[in-house]
This record gives sequence, C-alpha cells and structure tokens, in this order.
Amino acid sequence: MKPSGKLFTTLLLFLGAGLRLRQYLSGRSLWADEAMLALNIVNRNFTELFKPLEYDQGAPLGFLLVEKFFNLILGRHELVLRFFPLLAGLASLWLFFLLAKKTLQGAGFYLALALFAVNPQLVYYTSESKQYIIDVAVVIGLLVLAMPVFQRG
Repeated sequence: MKPSGKLFTTLLLFLGAGLRLRQYLSGRSLWADEAMLALNIVNRNFTELFKPLEYDQGAPLGFLLVEKFFNLILGRHELVLRFFPLLAGLASLWLFFLLAKKTLQGAGFYLALALFAVNPQLVYYTSESKQYIIDVAVVIGLLVLAMPVFQRG
C-alpha cells in the first residue's frame, strides 16, 4: 500500500471512530426499548438475568452478563449501558478493515471501508444499549478468523 493509501485508510478509520464516539457522547436519553432492557440489567443480579426478562425484552445471555458487569464496575449511567456496544462498534470498524485488507484491493477497498466507516445505522447502533452492533462485530470477527480456510481454496 502506498503512503498516500495508508494515510487515506488511517483517515477513514479515524473518521469512523470519531463518528461513533460523537454519537456515543451525544447525550441522548435511552429510548423505550433500551430503557426496558436497562431496567432488567440494572434491577437484577447476575443469576436473575438467566430468567426470562420483563417488559417483553430479549437479549443474548452473554450480552446481558457483560452489561451487568460494566454496570457493577462503572455505575448506573446511560453511558455505561452503552459502553459495551461502543467497544464492539469500534472493534467492528477495525475488524472490517482487516477483512477488507485481506479480500479487496484498490478502489474497492477504500470504498468498502468508507461505506462501513460512515454507515449511519452502524454508527447509531454503536451507541445503543442493545446487542445489534455486537452481532456485527462477532460476524466480522468470525469471517476474519475463517479467512485462512477460505484462502486455501
């Protein structure tokens, strides 16, 4: 990759991370679905999270346990409830970069990375106290791990 390409890639990654951080720090309140899930996380202990959730909510157990862990360590705050999704959103940006670097070249690489970096839904889900962006990060991570198998042919 040329030095100008490395600079452009770095700018795209910083742009994507900046958009995600700006959304995270925007100060918006929890919306209804987030608030109902948050009540389950905040008001239950770890073992109670294994039971069906109240308010017609559902989420993967791993997500609930990590959210509860951060809630206990960092306190009861909306930013804490959105911290794990923020980490997953930033990780998904990096993982997508790794995946694109292995599978794309030239303009296709830059276009794919730019679209992923500024995608409004991915930016938004990075700051939502729901599991959606974790799904994205896990799938991309699995694809990165599976690339050697795909490349063998």
